[in-house]
Amino acid sequence: MWRSVIYDILKEGDRHLRGKIAELVFERVKSQLLGRALHCCSTLELSNFFWDLPSIDVNSLLRDYMANLSIVRDALGMEKLEELSSVLSSDDVRKNLVQLCLFCLKDGETRVGFWTNHYREGFYLCRNCLRRCVEKGFVHQSSTTFFDYEVSSKDEAFNGLVRSLVKATRTITRLAMSANAVEVLSKLNARARAFLREVYVDKRGRGMYGQHPFDYVCTDDQGNAYLVDVTSVRGLNGSPAQLSKGERQVAERAKKAGFRVLVPIVRFLPDWCVLIELMEI
Repeated sequence: MWRSVIYDILKEGDRHLRGKIAELVFERVKSQLLGRALHCCSTLELSNFFWDLPSIDVNSLLRDYMANLSIVRDALGMEKLEELSSVLSSDDVRKNLVQLCLFCLKDGETRVGFWTNHYREGFYLCRNCLRRCVEKGFVHQSSTTFFDYEVSSKDEAFNGLVRSLVKATRTITRLAMSANAVEVLSKLNARARAFLREVYVDKRGRGMYGQHPFDYVCTDDQGNAYLVDVTSVRGLNGSPAQLSKGERQVAERAKKAGFRVLVPIVRFLPDWCVLIELMEI
């Protein structure tokens, strides 16, 4: 017999659950609230971006990646890269790059391993690229259970190119997964970026202000920057929670760095509607 449960989100849902719902609501109505297009990323995504990719020159990364890929493809007797440039422009391709064939960006079928810094890493090859690599003596069948094939080339230059390509594909994928952070940061000036890095990397590392104070960093097409803290409350008469001491400190410093500090208040009403009020600190 199937069982069912009735769960009253308003009465039984805790603050964390209502907060998550409120953030999803904000993401859908954010541009309507200010009457202009907003580009936002969560402060969690921003913090992870700063920690995972502290200093990346995207143009140099892509240029070096394409140059190294061209050299490897030439060594394997493959065609030029004109078509691959357009393929790499796809967001879906960049997000799934580590799962695709390292040399042609088609579906990866076979896992190939190699040693680097005393541990194994791996990448995928399609059937055709695998055949070319075997014929050239670049890979051989593996005797381990972790990988189907292993890099066997004695050509250190080739091995170095493979390591560089694997590293680059992972970085490109992480950048694609952090597209919102990249877009927002690209619209901020150096002073604003330095402020965010201090709050979400330097201070976070020392336990100041909490893990990631506020919920979103946003920009608009007029050059304005916003730090956003979404809060939720039951009904029309409830009072929203106040900013914590650490958030108040961040807010004051944010305004000096050129940010406007916004607090959208999402009020949960009994008819499955919400009322969103916008307050600026």
